[in-house]
Amino acid sequence: MSCDWDIRCVDCATTLHFSDANHQDELMWALIKHRDAIAALAPLLVDADVELSSHYGRIDPVWFLAHAGHRLVPIDEYGALATACCEYVTCSCGSRRRCTLDLGHAGDHDATKR
Repeated sequence: MSCDWDIRCVDCATTLHFSDANHQDELMWALIKHRDAIAALAPLLVDADVELSSHYGRIDPVWFLAHAGHRLVPIDEYGALATACCEYVTCSCGSRRRCTLDLGHAGDHDATKR
């Protein structure tokens, strides 16, 4: 099954989007791992005619700089964080949603959108 990936700032609820990053969750983890190095490039690229990019689109150092110290996690095109439980549960409204709690959580599942 196809599944595109982006990077989500859990603290700000904003997303750095990529284009057709199908099955690229490991790439998103690698970008997150090197986030400080990417953010450090921001001053060099702001007024320069240079762009940092991948096959899947622009890697924005300014975005990484703005989210320094925040919790960044890969998010799939269906809205599930790579660190979320994702078991399907019935919401109080009657719809079925994925559990948004972290993997290995204690207690009942929670379908509240993060």
